[in-house]
Amino acid sequence: MFDQWLLIVLMGVLVFSIRYIGLEWLGRVTLSPFAKLYFQYVPIAILTTFLAQQVLNPSSTAILSVPTLLVCLSTGIVYFFTNHFLLSVIIGVICGIVFRTLLF
Repeated sequence: MFDQWLLIVLMGVLVFSIRYIGLEWLGRVTLSPFAKLYFQYVPIAILTTFLAQQVLNPSSTAILSVPTLLVCLSTGIVYFFTNHFLLSVIIGVICGIVFRTLLF
């Protein structure tokens, strides 16, 4: 059991150090307009991947469940109107909890 926790802690330290070094390096660099335009599409690509994975789940028995559809639609609508990735993910998680436990 100790070996598993040691592995988890070491992986966390490794991932944090890699990301910290990258953020420190990017903090000193001025990005070109092309790079800024490119990075604007990263949040919507990640959000699309999350939502498509939920909708097109091959292990699901139903073709499309109502709670999944409602959660994906609410998350997409929040991102469309706010253009804020973290807020849309948080709202999506909250809607997922509400729709899956309380309504269905």
